[in-house]
Amino acid sequence: MKKYISMLLLLVFVFTGTVNAEGELDGLVTVPVDVYDLSKDRYETETVPIVNLMFGKEDILTTDVPAFILDGRTLVPIRFIVETLDAEVEWNQDDRQAIIYKDGKEIILTIDSDEALVDGRRVKLPSGVPAKLVTYQGSARTVVPFRFISEQLGMEIEWISDTYTAVIDYPHSSITDVKYTTYNGIPAIAIKADGKINYNSMYVPAIRLGMTDQLVVDIPNTDLGSKNYLSNQINENGISGFRASLYETSPRDVVRVTIDMEMQSRTDTYYDSKTDTLYITFNNVIKDISYENNSQAVVIETEETPAFNVIDLGDKVVVDILDAVVKVKDSDVISVNSDVIKQIRYSQYDSDYQGYDKVTRVVFDLQSGISMNENMYIDAINNDIIVYTTNDPMNQLKYDYPSLTSSILTLELNDKTQSTITNDEINKLMTIKVSKDQINLLDDVKLDYYDNIIKYIQIDGATQSEYYTVTIKYDSETTAKVLTGNTSSSEVAVQFSGKESSISNPVYGDVLVVLDPGHGGKDSGAYVGGVAEKNLNLDTSLKLKDLLEEAGFKVAMTRTGDTYPGLYERAALANAMNADLFLSIHHNALPSNLSAQGVLTVYDGTSSSKTAFAKTIQKEMAKGLPVPNMGLQNRPKIVVTRETNMPSALAELGFMTNDYERSLLVQDYYRQRGAQALFNGIKSYVDSQLLK
Repeated sequence: MKKYISMLLLLVFVFTGTVNAEGELDGLVTVPVDVYDLSKDRYETETVPIVNLMFGKEDILTTDVPAFILDGRTLVPIRFIVETLDAEVEWNQDDRQAIIYKDGKEIILTIDSDEALVDGRRVKLPSGVPAKLVTYQGSARTVVPFRFISEQLGMEIEWISDTYTAVIDYPHSSITDVKYTTYNGIPAIAIKADGKINYNSMYVPAIRLGMTDQLVVDIPNTDLGSKNYLSNQINENGISGFRASLYETSPRDVVRVTIDMEMQSRTDTYYDSKTDTLYITFNNVIKDISYENNSQAVVIETEETPAFNVIDLGDKVVVDILDAVVKVKDSDVISVNSDVIKQIRYSQYDSDYQGYDKVTRVVFDLQSGISMNENMYIDAINNDIIVYTTNDPMNQLKYDYPSLTSSILTLELNDKTQSTITNDEINKLMTIKVSKDQINLLDDVKLDYYDNIIKYIQIDGATQSEYYTVTIKYDSETTAKVLTGNTSSSEVAVQFSGKESSISNPVYGDVLVVLDPGHGGKDSGAYVGGVAEKNLNLDTSLKLKDLLEEAGFKVAMTRTGDTYPGLYERAALANAMNADLFLSIHHNALPSNLSAQGVLTVYDGTSSSKTAFAKTIQKEMAKGLPVPNMGLQNRPKIVVTRETNMPSALAELGFMTNDYERSLLVQDYYRQRGAQALFNGIKSYVDSQLLK
């Protein structure tokens, strides 16, 4: 079954506990649970300690009723058995029996009976603790003995006493091989064991320590046998190499496989239970290629944010999608016969791109007299590549800043016409309906601004066939004024006036900085010690935004909440706003070196202005934060710095995997200090390069 590579530890309860001389539990979380006593035909309240549950290395949220200890034994909701161990359960109401089936085995537990039937054989339950009916906070559930059921189903149990955690694993096995291979034609790392294995995966993006991204796969309750996998170089398909080691030995063995990546790549996992082999694949997937008549556009739908190159060959245009395989099952030729495109051809391309084994090539055969520059516009929106055959579909929409606190949205029309404009001042929404024969826009796109004047511009061309609906959500302290458009005019223009600045004659009033809080939404970034990188990134960015605005800068953000803009969207936003500077804010992680510490800046060294901006940011971070200076790293493949047209950089404010540095990063004052250092870097660059 496909499983996306990510690491999101589900924290249940974190506590420590010891047993004192009287046998009582100190420091544990205890809760009142109503336990049914069959002999008395009533529920009685018991105060019981809660138990953490782990499957492999992943914490488990069981159900609305927690696991707990009763009479010295751990009881778990039967739902845990069903969902975690992939078993089936039936309930015999008349006999008060729970019947559990898995892999041909049958276990029958009777409520309040100290015996069980295992494949028809009577078995005494450990300590005589039976299955029970309990009620907790209004939820009634059946709970069963954890260790007994798990071991009967062939699993192993470990107990971590200092946190009262029960760990369930498949029986101990050995890794027999780790190698670079293919899986269904897709490049993959194969990890083979001599028994069934569980695994947890974490993609650590853009480590930027003179190294590459890493994919970390932990396989609990396994060892490496007699083989050694210390260094295996690949240097193909974006994979630098891999290594495997025995990462932990207590409370049980854990093998860690670390894969070094040359760039961020889509990564999927597939487990073959017949051969006990885990396959990790490294490619984006082309799900569909279609021509949309209503928008005169070709949509190349992929499963991940695509990386691609466009080649103009005169009578044809080539789009090469890197690290991608085709899963489209129809013919590899699509007949179009539009005014621009004759047909579309696509295939897997024997790549001449160094380091990429899998490239999908899509070829657009053009009609006679058609050129790419005049008739086509290619863009990436979320996970799709859109090839428009009506040139740039957004060149008639302009969003400009005449002053620090005001902006003007202009829709340039083909002819004089009257548009329909409504303004909802209560909800701060303006809606403009424009005839499609008067303007060329995207059919469905949302442009986020968050510039303290407006929040977003939403374009909808799919709901109505004759009109585009342009909706502008503006800030609570902003007012909107229609300049043109209510009467016959060749343009629609609306002025938005925001809150007046308290700064007189700001020096930086014409400088627009786009801040990009890394990750967000579905992508937490690194997740260490209960802390998600995406939250640190956003908080630091908001602090920096306040500092910049206080100094008079104009600021826009790629996100202001827990959302996930695509990498290309982030760069496209900055380019569309014609920003002066772009800064992406991140925090680092390096599981293979927990002592790694310090600040560093990533940049695209092919641009002298981007290099200069990165040097200034790094200098001020090193000066302003009491941690090592890790310097600069030139990584021209990073999307947000590569695709931005202005000076840009990616700042790493510290290592979350370093216990000391993480203890600083979680403190508000320290993030404020980091924001101040970034502000100093931006101001220094603007003073020396843009305003000199």
